[in-house]
Amino acid sequence: MISNIKINAIAFLTLALALVLTLAAGTARAGFMLDKVVAVVNSEVITWGGLYRAMEFEMASGLSAVPDEQKREIFKQNEAAFLEKMIAKKLQLQEAGRYGIGVTEAEVDATIEGIKEKY
Repeated sequence: MISNIKINAIAFLTLALALVLTLAAGTARAGFMLDKVVAVVNSEVITWGGLYRAMEFEMASGLSAVPDEQKREIFKQNEAAFLEKMIAKKLQLQEAGRYGIGVTEAEVDATIEGIKEKY
């Protein structure tokens, strides 16, 4: 009985591994890059994709008329500074959470409404 369970578990794990490797190989051939971890802040991960999305968000207004090739160069030049900024922000949020400092959804909604009223 136990040997059948072990055999089934090994077979399942082998099939799962084969599926993962097949999907990874297909993704690589298709020209897609799997997201990679660029930093770990305590237990929170910062990925390359997350870093670039944050840079795009923060620089959106200043880069709207800049060609894509130039944007990539600007992002590459500022990658380390943005990563440091993201790490600092995660550390601050983690510390705030440790002390029980946070905001409620009602406070966020009220702030959004206040901003809407101004504009």
